[in-house]
Order: sequence, then C-alpha cells, then structure tokens
Amino acid sequence: MKVLFDTNIFITLETPGVVLPETFSDMVRFARELHYDIFYHPAQIEDLKRDKNDTRRTAQLSRLRQYPALDNPPSITDSELKALGWRQNNDHDRVDNLLLFALKRGAVSFLVTEDRDVHRKASSSGLSDRVFFVEDFLAYLRNAKGSVGTTAAAYDQVECKYLYEIDIENVFFNSLRKGYDGFNDWYRKSSEQDRQAWIIHSENTIRALCVFKEEFNERVTSSDEILRGKILKLCTFKVADLGKKYGERLLFVAFNHAVKTNCDYVYLQVHEEDHGYLLSLLTDFGFAKFGEYNDDATYVKDMRVGVRKGSVDRNDYVQYAIAHYPHVIDEGVKKYIVPIRPSYHDLLFPDKKPYQDLFQSDLSSESNAIKKAYLCKSPIKDIRPGDLLFFYRSKDEHRICSVGVAEKIRRFSDADDLIGFVSKRTVYTHDEMRKFTSRGEVLAILFRLIRYLKSPVEKKTLTDRGVKGQIQTIREMPESVYRELFKKDVGI
Repeated sequence: MKVLFDTNIFITLETPGVVLPETFSDMVRFARELHYDIFYHPAQIEDLKRDKNDTRRTAQLSRLRQYPALDNPPSITDSELKALGWRQNNDHDRVDNLLLFALKRGAVSFLVTEDRDVHRKASSSGLSDRVFFVEDFLAYLRNAKGSVGTTAAAYDQVECKYLYEIDIENVFFNSLRKGYDGFNDWYRKSSEQDRQAWIIHSENTIRALCVFKEEFNERVTSSDEILRGKILKLCTFKVADLGKKYGERLLFVAFNHAVKTNCDYVYLQVHEEDHGYLLSLLTDFGFAKFGEYNDDATYVKDMRVGVRKGSVDRNDYVQYAIAHYPHVIDEGVKKYIVPIRPSYHDLLFPDKKPYQDLFQSDLSSESNAIKKAYLCKSPIKDIRPGDLLFFYRSKDEHRICSVGVAEKIRRFSDADDLIGFVSKRTVYTHDEMRKFTSRGEVLAILFRLIRYLKSPVEKKTLTDRGVKGQIQTIREMPESVYRELFKKDVGI
C-alpha cells in the first residue's frame, strides 16, 4: 500500500543533527514492517526549492530523493478545485491540494500530515478517514500489525475528579504551564472553587484531561457575543496520546453530560495556531467557529434538540448527525438490527455496563472512539447513510445495548481497498481483513456511536413485538417496534 508524507514530515525525518521524535521513527519502522511504500509527490520538490537557505535546501532535496516519487500523479483543474471547495491562494495551497487530490484519485492509500488546513479540506471532501496525524497513523499501524497493547484492551478509566485531587506538578501539565504563564495560579483558584475535570489515567500517568464548568448566558467573544441559555464550557482540553482516541472519549463523556443536564451549547476557546489536532477533532464533531476571544478562537457546538430539523432533507441526515451529535433525525430513515459477536462487541462497545456507568471501561484505541466500523458478510443492500443501527449482542446476552448512525456503506472483495476504507476505525488487523476478504465479499459500514440505551432491550421483548426467529444477520427493524421500544430513548 502507498503512503504519502507531506513536506514537513519529510523535513522532520531527514533533517541531519536533529534528534528524531520517537513517534516518527516508530511510524516509519512499522510502515516498513507492514510493507507500506512511502512516497513523495513531485510537487514537493518545487516546495523545497523555495527554501532560500542554500545549504539546507540542498540537503533536504537530496534526502527527499531517497524515497520514490509518485509516477504521473493526477493534476487538478480549476473546476475540480471549485467543486471540492479547496482554497488555492498560493504555492503552499497548491502543493497541499495536489497531495489531497492524489489521495482522492486513489494514487495513494493514505496521507500523513500535521497541517490542520489539509485536515480541514480532507474533512470537507470526505477524505478524513484516510488523512492522519503522525500519532494517529502510528496507532493505526500498531493495530494493523496486531501489536501487544493495541487490539488487546488495556484497563483505563474515565473519572470525574475535583481539581484538588489531581497533582498539579504532574508532567502532564508541563506544556500547559509553558504555554500559559498564569496556569498554576488559575489551577489553584479553580481548585478552591471546587471545579471538576474528566480524566483518563493509568497509575500515575495522565493520558487525557478535560476541565469543565456550567455557565448561563455567557459572553464568549471579545465582541461581547453571548450564548443564550445553559452552556457547558470545556475550559482545558488536553490529550497526551493522540493515537489512542482519548479525545473522542472525552467528547463522548462531555456530550452525554450536556444532554443529561439540558445544556443548549458546548464551547471552548483554543489558540488555533498551536492545536491542529484539536481543531480537526472539534470540527469533526460539530463545533463551528463562533468568534474571537482575545488571542483565542471560540468554537461552539449547538446541543439544542431539533434545531434545523425542519430544513434537513434525506441527503443531509449524516451532516445533521455530525453537527448535532448525539442528536439524530429518526424520521424518514430505516432502522436495522445488527448482530455482533461478544468478542467484537467488547472491542467496539467496551463499557461493561454502559447503561449504568459511562466512566468505567476496558479501552483500546478503537474502543475509545465515537467513529467506528462494522464488518460482516450480510447480503443486505438497502442500508443508506443516516439510517440507524441497533447493535444486538448475540451468543450470550442476546440484547440491544447501543445505537449508531450509518455514515458510509460499501462492499469489498479486495483487502487493500477494505483496509483503506476502514483504516481509522477498525478493530481488525490487516491479516484478519485479508482472511475476511479471501472468503468472499465483505460489507463495511462506517458509523458513529450515538448512545448506549438506558435500558437494554432483550431478545424476548423483541420477539413479543414481532421480531421473530434468530437474529443472525442484519435485518430491518419494523417502524412499529422502533416507536414502541426505542423512540423515547433515541429519537428527537
């Protein structure tokens, strides 16, 4: 499989005399062990030639050419740029667009970049599942290889703690202190106010943290714009291990809190230049830039139930689910019962008793995620983006505990094509997916976990409502069953 690195990744990898970050060296090592071919785009040569430092330019060009160049990569026309909505104001934009277009046309399987503008363009054009940050790609490669500690669940916890319970001298906070001179004073003052945080940790190592507070009719921009109603502010949002998808896990907890406490909005303020990964994560889950606040930007997510519902047509249901997650439109979409074996159910939906405790989990990187993938051999052909998926745990518990919304649905007979499609979301290794496709066509569904049901629905209850026979493959749920058993918990 072909991987394209952006120019800055190559510069980091090939700059002499600079200690290479462990994530970069591990990424290249795993890629080579998995027989991934790393390429550069010919346009990147032009990019490097613009460097005015002769010595550095010559050194970087010589090192770049250690890698193979893409052969005859596709060019992009003005009309295609316009259709994709990609900005091209300068040479840097042009190179970024060419790299993305090579990915879109299938010249490569993946693109690795730390550039948040590239991630934004990828998200707007449906390419985000194949565009990675370095730590994302490293986590993906580890899972693909079946490395210890990736597909096997490691025990972590999401806990709600008072700030005074968390040691401010922990190394996790060093970067926050470096970026904010008054951080320690702010933290101690917040501790005295009994502020709380959601925290993911193992032993003494903090993996991720989100300090939060509830507000009402708060001014959130320097121009005095106000969010009306009850709002949830994510004051400090930091993830130490991006590849583990702890950011998605924290957002899942935050959104559930906002729903339970009837918050109208969730927002946070972030310094855009320093937080490309966070901005990509926020926009992928419905946050939109609302304005400026001093040196930061305010990003807001609308949590109000039913907003814009009347104006959404059938083709916009997925975008509605993204913008208003975890709210979804349940009218005009089909509902499906999706059987899943216990071993894979535990990986995709790790909460042992999610309907009782959202914070205690066995977590792997995919387990933390909201965005997931489901693979099966079902011949069903009617599932469409926006349809609701009710996951039925077969073999042991025989009940429905979780609900998702379908984003993309495709069939595959080629393993490499399947791997590229489910790359960021799968709990399967490459070897498992190759075996899967060797036995015939595979149905792949990309979906977003919406919620765990407050009260799981048992097989007997489904049978009593008319769902007869064994649930061994995907089947459509009658609308009457949905309305009687699930609408109150799922619909809006």
